[in-house]
Amino acid sequence: MNKFQLVLKNEKLKTYRMIRFILLLLNLGGMVLLLVQAETGRQMIWPIITIISISFFFLFTIIEFANHTFSYDGWPRLIYIWSAIAWLKTEFWWLAILLVGLAILDYLTHRRQVVTVSKEHISYPSLSNKTIEWDELSNIILKDGWLTIDFKNNKLIQYPVVLGDNEFREKDFNEFCTKRLG
Repeated sequence: MNKFQLVLKNEKLKTYRMIRFILLLLNLGGMVLLLVQAETGRQMIWPIITIISISFFFLFTIIEFANHTFSYDGWPRLIYIWSAIAWLKTEFWWLAILLVGLAILDYLTHRRQVVTVSKEHISYPSLSNKTIEWDELSNIILKDGWLTIDFKNNKLIQYPVVLGDNEFREKDFNEFCTKRLG
């Protein structure tokens, strides 16, 4: 095999989803407050549309939670962007910038993180994909669902791996890495 791909477990996913839920709830509250304070029909349209879209998100989240399925994580990012447009239209530009930032952070925390180990180098997910050359490493091993990358400069990276996503055996991976290091 010329390349191995290991999917890292995101052990903080439940926490991130709870934070997302609370932030969207606060956004909903802000839109309701804005709607209550609106004086003309023109000022009411953006909060009304945003309240409806956030309410649909909460409805879908409750249904997915009841069914134990989380099919699409992109809805909150769309709602963040939609809410940012609504806040911008209502002249709260600083909230719009905050929500765009939250959408970016939401993407970064919920993306699938894949370590690619090839003959040439190792691609490791961080803010952007980081390339690790083989000559920088003293060891790399996959054991009991944990990927350990040991650098020559005594830096150590350890992450749990989603075992079901790998169609290879730990032994094959470790032999491949030993050959590349040796």
